[in-house]
Amino acid sequence: MIKSTDRALDKEIYYQKDLERELDRRRSVIVFAFPLLVLMFWAADWIFSKSQAWIFLGLRLTIIPIAAALFIYLKSNTSSNKKLLAIALYAGWPAGLISIMIFMNDGTESIYRHGIILVALCSLVFIPFKKSIFYISCLSLYLPFYTIGILKSNSPSDFVNLLEFFLLTAFIVSISYQISKTKDKFRRELADVNSQKANELSYKEDLIEVQSNELYNLQSLSHQFSPNIIKQMELGNFSVNQGFIQADVCAIFICIQGFSDRVLKLENGKTRRIIDMFIEDTLKPLIRRNITIDKFEGDKVLAFSNQPIEQSNYIELVCEAAFEIRDNIQSRQEMYDRLWRSDFHLKFGISTGRVTVGFFGKEKAFQTYSAIGYPLPKAARLTSISLDSKIIIDEKVRDKLDPQKYKFKNIGPKTLKGFEDENVEVLTLEKSSAFINTYNNQSTICPNCESDNLQLEQDSSGFFVFICKDCEQNRYTKNYLKAS
Repeated sequence: MIKSTDRALDKEIYYQKDLERELDRRRSVIVFAFPLLVLMFWAADWIFSKSQAWIFLGLRLTIIPIAAALFIYLKSNTSSNKKLLAIALYAGWPAGLISIMIFMNDGTESIYRHGIILVALCSLVFIPFKKSIFYISCLSLYLPFYTIGILKSNSPSDFVNLLEFFLLTAFIVSISYQISKTKDKFRRELADVNSQKANELSYKEDLIEVQSNELYNLQSLSHQFSPNIIKQMELGNFSVNQGFIQADVCAIFICIQGFSDRVLKLENGKTRRIIDMFIEDTLKPLIRRNITIDKFEGDKVLAFSNQPIEQSNYIELVCEAAFEIRDNIQSRQEMYDRLWRSDFHLKFGISTGRVTVGFFGKEKAFQTYSAIGYPLPKAARLTSISLDSKIIIDEKVRDKLDPQKYKFKNIGPKTLKGFEDENVEVLTLEKSSAFINTYNNQSTICPNCESDNLQLEQDSSGFFVFICKDCEQNRYTKNYLKAS
């Protein structure tokens, strides 16, 4: 929301700009109309004061250099207030000349008094209004007449004439004031409207830019996050502009075994097909469990769980994703082996620990949600021990897992590159046979009709359930199939 002080400032800026434009439009008229008007009335001098016509012409001609000087001044970079002041004083010049002519002619009864009225109407109504400038204009127009009139008055009739003219002056000034004030009010309202339009346009442009950036960020980050996390971002539950935090995560690194050597021997079409299959079989199990994809580099995937959405079973989710990925590969093992022209295997490394996590990158440039901390490179180093799709974990992961669900095989302490100062206890991870049997027994027979025509689906509570296609009944397998 725009602050009131900013709105007032914007309104004044638009008002001044409009005033400048009006002065530019009227500059030629203001400068040249007065001299032309003053010189045209020289014809009246031959009617009402023929004996002094040439003297009056000399007086009238003095307005020409004044007009030329004003024209140059109005073209300068001077502020609009100073320009208005110059115009107000300039309008007083012909009024002063007429005042001199009045008292060189018939005094306060002179018909030349109507010339002052004409100049006043043109000046007070035509010149853009500003209260202080209006008062100065009135003084420059009438002060010479009343000053000379008071000094030259010798009889009561002269003072009566001055009083009559004063009443007429007051009426003209009040009417001119109301007209000018109304025009100025309209100008200020127009400035306010223009200011509002400009602010609304600026706000819309900013909003469009913000929404475009957010849309770009969501599109660019959609490869990292599950639809659930993207929805949370759309709802504003967390933003790409939030700061970094410390958090416990479980990192997993997956790569194709022997990729660098084998890829040189394969046709590009087969390599691309293998990468496509690898992406499909790898990313879906991760994304489905709200596991964040940190980096994807063709044959390698680095991901971590528990951020940006915290999950109590975040280590178990990573392990289950690894099992599913391995199962996906094995379900198409024949196709992989044929394209690979050899036995196709993955390498898995899983580690856990504390990291710094958040959005890295500039706001208007590329941004990626990433984590910095030892679990990520450690998971990558653990894959150096993995062969033939073995899932390798360290002791920290083992300590957080339920031994009734998983079984571990201790490989022994290893020194990993980049972690030479510690001996890492390395283990392989598998599901326990009892857990697998329980899962298999539950998942193949419908307890209601004893049919094996079951289909795996996800319910509204986030659990994967088996739906019996014969009797439309379902049952939960919560321990193994709970979704993220």
